[in-house]
Amino acid sequence: MKRERFVFSLVSLFVAVMLVTAWSVSPVFASGSKFMVIAAHTPEACLKVLDDVSAKGKMLAKFDWGCMANDHTGYMIVEAKDEAAVKAMLPETMKNAKVVKLTKFTAEQIKSFHEKK
Repeated sequence: MKRERFVFSLVSLFVAVMLVTAWSVSPVFASGSKFMVIAAHTPEACLKVLDDVSAKGKMLAKFDWGCMANDHTGYMIVEAKDEAAVKAMLPETMKNAKVVKLTKFTAEQIKSFHEKK
């Protein structure tokens, strides 16, 4: 029984350490603002854009694409310091991408917006 408690305690400690580590280094929890990148391109430029994003390494996995639905647009949500930092990470073929800073609202904030009307 003591051994089982010890193993349970050890496993619990390991899980706690892993969660704290993931929290501190994960881009999901990174400081900075969240941005959506909307990068439209023509059907003719599609393969070049895909090649350019693929050449950026891990960036390809961050994009979702509408190309197969004939919406030649790449969509990505990323955390960064500011819009300029987002633009700097994009390949040249996406420099005209729309970058939108995203915000979450709480129910309390929405209520306060109504009260200010």
